[in-house]
Amino acid sequence: MHFRRYDMHDLVALVEQAGFVVERQSHLGFLLYPAFYLSKRVNQIRYGQHTGHDETAIVSAMIAGTKKSSSLMQRLMRFEQTLRARMYLPRGIRCLLTARKPDLNPESSPKMG
Repeated sequence: MHFRRYDMHDLVALVEQAGFVVERQSHLGFLLYPAFYLSKRVNQIRYGQHTGHDETAIVSAMIAGTKKSSSLMQRLMRFEQTLRARMYLPRGIRCLLTARKPDLNPESSPKMG
């Protein structure tokens, strides 16, 4: 039950410090973020920030509620995937990052030519 939350800038910095090359970055849940943010703030007001309520259970219930409209969610996520392929999505529920370890032996990589 250990959680770490990173914003994109911090996550990219950590991945690069670990020796990876970031190839792509964006966010997941861009289209859902405004509703998610508002819902989270309403729950903080309703339950308080540290009142002993299980935030994981509350968020899980919110996610389970959205699964009931799975057809709409699937369409939204496919549309978002199309957007993400064309542009950087600056906000979202989760950071998405594609990184690779650089090839340290250039002779082992295929020759272009």
